[in-house]
Amino acid sequence: MAPSRSTERRLRVNHTDRERANHCPVCSKDRVQDDALCKCGYSFTDKVVTDWGGTRALVEAMPREAWPMRCRIIRGVLQNSGTSGTQTAKHLGHNKMYVSRANQLANALDRFPELATCPNEDSARRKLRTLEANNGVFPSTSGAFESEEDLQKYLQEHWSKTELGKEWVLQRKGHVRAAEIGIMDLLAKHQSRPVWLVVELKVLKTSDEVLGQILRYMGWVKRCCAGKDESVEGLVIASCADIQTLYGLECLPNVRMMRYRRLPDSLELCETSLIEFLIAGLSPDQRKELIARSSSMKA
Repeated sequence: MAPSRSTERRLRVNHTDRERANHCPVCSKDRVQDDALCKCGYSFTDKVVTDWGGTRALVEAMPREAWPMRCRIIRGVLQNSGTSGTQTAKHLGHNKMYVSRANQLANALDRFPELATCPNEDSARRKLRTLEANNGVFPSTSGAFESEEDLQKYLQEHWSKTELGKEWVLQRKGHVRAAEIGIMDLLAKHQSRPVWLVVELKVLKTSDEVLGQILRYMGWVKRCCAGKDESVEGLVIASCADIQTLYGLECLPNVRMMRYRRLPDSLELCETSLIEFLIAGLSPDQRKELIARSSSMKA
């Protein structure tokens, strides 16, 4: 006699429960035979992480490019730690903010799997902000690079051919890790003046968040790289500007912005300001009126 529907349903539930019991919720790997402890530190018996040494070793051993798996494991640890977020972060050897941000990235990967193609966590967060601002669609801008990594690589390889290369010397190739602050896109030093330059790249339009970001990097360079009599400046490079960022720059005299434009065989960099941005938004008649007023004031 065929089993009833309720029996079939109960059998399916039991099968699913057995699968869950043999599947680690932290690292997503299957249980090895009847081992009570997973290699990631999760205890199948206690249903929480118990071997924190194993968990920390696993996270620390992951290469930089394996950040998606690292973020997912940190999320799994948070969900199955049996302790507070602060205590969990301490067990992992990180601060609470990093663990929280890693958890957020893991959740973002569920919504936007394409983030996994980003080379590091900072790049993924930047792309995530763009996706969220554009309803999950990464916009394409004519003449813009596809990613910040492409723009960074281009500037690194062709630095001497740009306007910046006439005065500034790149200090390191590639990204510059600024300890717990994050990763700088480019770091340069003036050829003759005692000045450092922190360069932050944005493929598309800027947002005023970039100001806080570049100020953090500038503070780190001031503290960890610059000498007693050396100063630090900041430069934001993007394909276009937004008015919020430009207004913010009005109060940051040591930070400026340049727009880039791709040409067939070069990259054009043009410094932009709030005044230029506002004038560009005027109609022809409004521009004529502004010029007339300016001329009368000079007279």
